[in-house]
Order: sequence, then C-alpha cells, then structure tokens
Amino acid sequence: MDEQLAITVRCAYKNYGNTQVLRDFNMTVPRGAIYALLGPSGCGKTTLLSCIVGRMTLDGGYIETSARGHSSMGYMPQNIALYMQLSIGETFAYYGRVYGMTEEAIIIRGDILSKLLELPPLQRIVETLSGGQQRRVSLAVSLIHNPDILILDEPTVGLDPILSDSIWKYLVKIADEDKKTVIITTHYIEEAKQAHRVGLMRGGVLLCEETPQDLISKNQCETMEQAFLKLSYKQEISRQVPFEDVVTAIEAARRNYVWGIILLPANYTMSLLARFEHNLKTPDYFVDHSTINLWLDMSSMVWPQQGAHFVLWWFRWLVPVSYSVEALRALTVKGWTIIHPLVFKGYISVSAWIVLYCLAAHILLRLRKGTFSTA
Repeated sequence: MDEQLAITVRCAYKNYGNTQVLRDFNMTVPRGAIYALLGPSGCGKTTLLSCIVGRMTLDGGYIETSARGHSSMGYMPQNIALYMQLSIGETFAYYGRVYGMTEEAIIIRGDILSKLLELPPLQRIVETLSGGQQRRVSLAVSLIHNPDILILDEPTVGLDPILSDSIWKYLVKIADEDKKTVIITTHYIEEAKQAHRVGLMRGGVLLCEETPQDLISKNQCETMEQAFLKLSYKQEISRQVPFEDVVTAIEAARRNYVWGIILLPANYTMSLLARFEHNLKTPDYFVDHSTINLWLDMSSMVWPQQGAHFVLWWFRWLVPVSYSVEALRALTVKGWTIIHPLVFKGYISVSAWIVLYCLAAHILLRLRKGTFSTA
C-alpha cells in the first residue's frame, strides 16, 4: 500500500439479500486529511464505514488501511453503542483500558475531551443523558485513545452550530498538525467545505473525489449542493442503455425479458443534457417538439391470473384454459419454443386435462352400462 494513503477501497461490492448497497465502489483517502463522505440516506455510507472498521465484510473487492492495530483506529457509529449503566468517567476508563491506556492518560485525555465537547459532569450516568449528550460521549470515546485514523458517522447531527463548528476546528487542527486521518459522513453539505477532500456517494457508487474548491469550479457551480445535484443528474443520464437499437429492445419485450420500453427522441434527450451543462438555466422553450413513444407487450396479460391473489394464482392448474392460453400466446406471438418453462407448463396442463377428461368420460360410460353396479 502507498505510504501516502491511509485507506484504499477498490472494486467493493456489498449486498443485503437482493439489494446491492455497494457497487464497484472505489475510494482513496490520503494520510493526514479530512475526507468528507456525502450522500443521501440509504446510499451505503454506514455500510462502507462498517466494512472499513471490520464490523462487516465485503462480498467482493478489498479494503487496505495503514492502521497497525485496533488502537490505531477510532470509530463513532451512527447509532449509540454505549453501556448505559456506566457513568461518563467509567465509560472513558473502560474504553481507555481496552486500548491499553494508563489511568493517568485516561484522566488527562478525558478532561481535554470534556472541555472540547462540553460534556456534563463525569459522574453522570449515560442513561440519564439526552440523545445529543450521548452522541457527544460517543464521539469522545472514539477520540479517547488519540487514534491515527478516525471514522465518524454523522457526529454533528443534532448538535448546536457553535459546538459543531468547534468540533470541525478540532478535526482540522489534528489533521494539519498531528497528521491524523479523518473520514466523516454528514448531511450538512456546506460544513464539508472545511474538509480537505470530498467524496459524493449515490446509489452505492462514488460520483467523484475532489477538493471542495475543485468540485465547485469543475462543475461550474456556486455551491456544493448545486455540484452534487448536477453530478446526480449526469449519473442518471449516463446509465447504460441495455439495448443497442429499437428492434432489439422490442424483441426483448416480446420475449418477456422486460415489461416495456420507452423511446425518447434525440432532441428531447439533448435538451436535458444542455440544461444540465448550463446549470438548468437554458430557456424552457429549448425543445420545439417531441414525441415520447411507449411500447408495451400486452400479449402475456391472460385472464384471470394477472394481479390475482397468490393463493388463486397457484390454482391456475384447476382452470383448463389458463395455462394453455398463456402457452399458446407465447408460442404464436412471442415465438417461444416448447422447452421454455411457461410453454412446457402449458403443454403439461393441456395433457393433464386431456387425460382427466378421457378418464371422466370412460367412468361415465361404464356407469351408464352398469359395469360398476353390484349384483
């Protein structure tokens, strides 16, 4: 790993069931820098930090850090994870001993952090503190052992603006003077201007990594909010189209690979691109005319199973025409072969009903002839 880097994330993937939280995620954090990770709720920030500190593992990719041991890293989680029955002083003593600190060092460090974060008296029990006070104690715990790498998940949420400003000044001080590395997530985009580097995260990917000044200037914006909005729009437009041409797309809809397709004319798409490039300030009449075509394949909409309750849906086998009609339409309209599961099920359904009807007819004939009557 490069000695100038504190944390490197490459090709990171993380899934929760069928939900992909991190998707080919890459991030580079220099030593001695404050890295502000910005993004909306649910974009994967907390999951990423949990993987960096080792609370979770990636499904793919890797993470490298310059940390030499657990005492080299401090972590403040998004949720409060303190022992509620301990006092603030006992909390400092407990975590200080976990990190191998002496009693004297714990007392000195605790006094410094109590003044910095305006904590209540050290005799107060954590359970009796307000939510904001508990978050400040949690922040103090992450700082108690003076780690080289500090991971903070939204540390300034709900804090007084003056206290939040003093915390940021302290973080800038330890980064500049002591060469500490800080990764901090926040919803307050403007306060992230104090960071040395900003990463904008959306949908499990990193949209950019820049200094705050470069982020604003390169996107020709006045604020970081505008830059974030512009990059988000560009991400939406730059998503790969799954089909190369209209014919391929319509064929995919016929084969039930997609529900339908929407065809946007070129002048409509270019208008959006132009508006984004000019910070959405192009005139509203830029588009002279446009027609958006929507193409849906409705051939698979068979009565009465579409939209039915799942219990009734499984009783399709008891309706003679249900599977058979669906399979017939798939054969004639979609061009599927008999080896397709839906067509094969229709074939089995029709065959089963033919056998059932023949058996019923045979039984009725035997009954009319009196074959089954007892002597």
